[in-house]
Amino acid sequence: MREGPLPPSGSFLSAEPESFHLTAIKQAESGSDIIVRGVNLSPDAAAIELASLRPIRTVSKVRLDETHLADVPLKDGHRIRFEAHGNEMVTLRFRFEGDAGPAAA
Repeated sequence: MREGPLPPSGSFLSAEPESFHLTAIKQAESGSDIIVRGVNLSPDAAAIELASLRPIRTVSKVRLDETHLADVPLKDGHRIRFEAHGNEMVTLRFRFEGDAGPAAA
């Protein structure tokens, strides 16, 4: 096993509560950010917490076309918390520590 900053096992992202399902993780159309999509399968609004194995620099809520809607505050360097309406699909843009910024628009 190689030495390094990551543990031998773990999830890249985990979500709570169980009613929130991660549906896609992909590279952003521009830049090196990561796009994460998920859906609140509950008919009720929920406080969602996502935890990342990698340290997070910034997160923003974006549209499906990846245009910015709002910044999401960090709970700590590895977690965010936000509200999702019942049955809402959410798209987030993550920038992790050590990653380059997005390409100029």
